[in-house]
Amino acid sequence: MNFLFVDASRKLWGTEQALLELASGCARAGHRVVAVVRADSEMAQAMRVVPGIELHETPFRGGEDPRALWRVLRLGRATRTDWLVTAHSKHHWPLLLGARWLGCRLAAFRHMAYIRSRFTRYWMPRLADRYFVVSEFARQRLISQGVPGRCLHISHNPIDTRRFRPDAEARRRLRQRLGMDEDTPLAGFIGRHTWCKGVSVLRQAVIETMHERPTMHMLWLGEGAELAATKAVVDAVGQAERHHFIAWQVDVEKVYSALDVLLCPSEIEETFGRVVAEAQACGVPVIARDRGGLSEAMADGRTGLLWRQNDAGSLASLLGGLLDDPDRRQAMSAAGVAWVTRFCTSSVVEAFVAQLH
Repeated sequence: MNFLFVDASRKLWGTEQALLELASGCARAGHRVVAVVRADSEMAQAMRVVPGIELHETPFRGGEDPRALWRVLRLGRATRTDWLVTAHSKHHWPLLLGARWLGCRLAAFRHMAYIRSRFTRYWMPRLADRYFVVSEFARQRLISQGVPGRCLHISHNPIDTRRFRPDAEARRRLRQRLGMDEDTPLAGFIGRHTWCKGVSVLRQAVIETMHERPTMHMLWLGEGAELAATKAVVDAVGQAERHHFIAWQVDVEKVYSALDVLLCPSEIEETFGRVVAEAQACGVPVIARDRGGLSEAMADGRTGLLWRQNDAGSLASLLGGLLDDPDRRQAMSAAGVAWVTRFCTSSVVEAFVAQLH
């Protein structure tokens, strides 16, 4: 098939990472992949090094920039595109009209579990040739809002299990850099350091856990509005030396490998939970809030634990229990690596393409 992927985002967050990996997987599977993305964006930087993607960088002034969309149409006609693919709702209507003009079809992804506009909620899932959501949770939520189930197709976030895998050497190097040995208990959080990602309750839970376990350390990867508050709180309780703050880095898989437990206590309803899947692929047990689609990204009791309460004490209890049980963590590590293969890129791409026929 001939695909034309479109994205105007500046950042490479979860939605963009999923689109990037889907495009990469389609190219590896032998499909022709053309991409039009915002010039000099993080998406453009990432796509430049992906084999098989014909990359076209262009200025985007919003999702409905006429000049950028005209370039999409010209490329679509020149490459005889079969499918336009996009992951952001700001592109849905322009690309739907573009697909009709080109005589091709539109695969529109929705990574949120709601559609604010009644008009869009009614018409877009019905008019798009394929309207994809990323979990059964998202599908059921949209059905409850009146979207017909027959219009909703599931395509999970693809995970590159060649990249995200257990790596003993990466574990050793990062722990050495942080000044800790192999046996030091290390929990971690990876993502935007904001209230919506649950960092407020998480820092209190970690503080409680550390009070009872003087050798435990915590790694925080990412930046955001709550970062300064977290640093201030852990300093005030005398634990600053055991908290390690790292700015976002491209090779995040090397950070996963150093962890004993990955925590994902999101306050909002995540539609899937990409970091949860990536951590398991790296052999790291997870503790995730039982909210939204996070439970679909793991196997409760086998690859990690679901946190069903809302207080810091219950989260601290789960974390402490897992840190104190290395045998259970080892079993979860092996189970996680095997379980997450259902989200490996090749499987997700195969299922995605099958739903286009």
